Amino acid sequence: MKSKEVAKFLGVSDRYIRDLTKKAIERGLSFIEYKGEVFYFKEVEGSVGRGGKSYEYTRLTDIEAPVKKPQKRSVVFGDVPEIDIEKPSFEEKLAIVKYYIRNNSSYLAIAKFLVMRANSDMKSESLARKIKMWVEKFRKGGVEALKDKRGGRRFSKSY
Repeated sequence: MKSKEVAKFLGVSDRYIRDLTKKAIERGLSFIEYKGEVFYFKEVEGSVGRGGKSYEYTRLTDIEAPVKKPQKRSVVFGDVPEIDIEKPSFEEKLAIVKYYIRNNSSYLAIAKFLVMRANSDMKSESLARKIKMWVEKFRKGGVEALKDKRGGRRFSKSY
């Protein structure tokens, strides 16, 4: 989606969307929010003319399926995704982040439930910190920020 499409969807001017985007970038964010609607953006490669930048926007509900919201700060036990709390995969991290954003539950409430369900000795406070870190990474860098970047490319010696 381009800024003009976002502006039309929200009923504001294109200039207002560009200003929101500029302010988000200055704050180190990769999303804009207006009246409860969240749009993640990324810079589009290529020339735009007059040296400007072009951004592609993705609506948060296009990333995840809409779900009915329970009361604030409550954990709906049946809805919490199953994850391996010791070593969660990218998909599991994304599922927990989406659950947090949809339900607006506290990090600690989610963590306590996950630890209890896994019957683990892990401290729920440390898992709550991890969940908070995943949410912050997601808000700043989108889905790609949750991926594990360790390992990378290995170089082979050729003699």
